[in-house]
Amino acid sequence: MSDSAGLSPSEVVRRWLEFRRRDQEGGHLLAPGVVIEEPESLPYGGRFVGPEGLATMHEIMRATWRIDFPSAGEMDILECGATAVLRGHLRAESVRTGRRVETPVAEFYEVRDGLIYSIRVHYMDTALMVAALTE
Repeated sequence: MSDSAGLSPSEVVRRWLEFRRRDQEGGHLLAPGVVIEEPESLPYGGRFVGPEGLATMHEIMRATWRIDFPSAGEMDILECGATAVLRGHLRAESVRTGRRVETPVAEFYEVRDGLIYSIRVHYMDTALMVAALTE
């Protein structure tokens, strides 16, 4: 059992996001088989499994974007049972082109026993994101 087992799904997600803001993995909050899904139209799109998959996805993402991580006050986390939903905005600059994007994002987290089992990311405007990446 994890040390986060008594936390609500939204509190687990808040803790994980704080690790991510500091560019740390926060792996102790992830289930061993965690599944992360990003939109296929993006360079880091697809399904990533486990901490290794997450590390691969983050590596590709860091090579693609310089991300301005939002503060806790700039996002909402809603909770429904074992699901926590983050509502916020992605603000980033393309590493390749220097173009900036801002688009709403919703992330769906499935949390059980204090661990994140899945993360599904939905950006409002992936076409804007792809355009910012191309010259």
